[in-house]
Amino acid sequence: MGKQTAVFKYLPGLQDLLFFSIFAAALLLGPRMLNIDGDLPKHLTIGKYILDGNLPPVNDIFSHTRYGTPFAPHKWLSGVFFYLSYLFFDEVGIVFLSSVLLATTFTLIYSDAVKRTGVRLGTFLIVFGGAVISSLHWIARPHLFTMFLLAIWLIWSERLASGKNIPLWYFPALMLVWNNIHGEFISGFLVTLACLGGWIWDYLFNRKDADVQIGKRLALVLLTITIVSVLNPVSLRAWSTLTDWMGNEYLMAHTQETVPPNFLQSEFMILLVFLSFSIFLLAMKQEKMPTRMALIIAGFTVLTLQTARNVHIYGVVAPFVLVGTLKG
Repeated sequence: MGKQTAVFKYLPGLQDLLFFSIFAAALLLGPRMLNIDGDLPKHLTIGKYILDGNLPPVNDIFSHTRYGTPFAPHKWLSGVFFYLSYLFFDEVGIVFLSSVLLATTFTLIYSDAVKRTGVRLGTFLIVFGGAVISSLHWIARPHLFTMFLLAIWLIWSERLASGKNIPLWYFPALMLVWNNIHGEFISGFLVTLACLGGWIWDYLFNRKDADVQIGKRLALVLLTITIVSVLNPVSLRAWSTLTDWMGNEYLMAHTQETVPPNFLQSEFMILLVFLSFSIFLLAMKQEKMPTRMALIIAGFTVLTLQTARNVHIYGVVAPFVLVGTLKG
């Protein structure tokens, strides 16, 4: 019996299996991640331009037909990271960096979920399912940094909203990085708004569950990250670039990645299955889910059903919330 225990001690755990399976899968998909669209050269070019000693360009200096037009470099920092990996290890370095980001993202979600629920196998299956869903958008692009930063943001936000001790300066510090690494920093705002909205709902309709100090801390986080979000090369124009894009009906309707997922296509069947499974888990849960969690899962589900490109965000958010159904 003692020898068997010693043997199992050296076998990889579920967390190790999760990390290395995602890491290996991403490596195998490397050629696809590099070549599925043409954006990567632009990010590498901007990264090289900055590392050559220049400030992030605020006007287009690379396009022949649009030279000099206003440009919002809200992905400049990710371009620097990608170019550094390319500079030292060529395309292999980019794939390696992307693989590490993906594997670390879901390992963080798994590790935190086990601490919250105490359930390992069920958590592994749900988090692995989220990784499979997000693989629809596994591309060596800046949104991989968003997935990683979103995982951290979710973990920190839940600790804050549940009354645990966490330094508030963590949030503006992370937002300062996120705001300069990818335009989907807005997803961090949505998580914070959901947490604050959940607290307001509880305060209005179930006051015993609403700690006033938590509400104040959430409001302070929202205020500080809003201020920090303008600390980028184009200040408020980073926001207007995002809102102008989302408000352009033609672009949203005719760009392949911004149209709703077509569940008649085989690639989206895994998303449909996971959505159905999430409804089952939520329906079977006996205890009331925290209001903030309900808002987070509902909001990001709607965003994914509206725009297929949000599937990578849903793949991170949904497992984080759904593992709560395993508790108790």
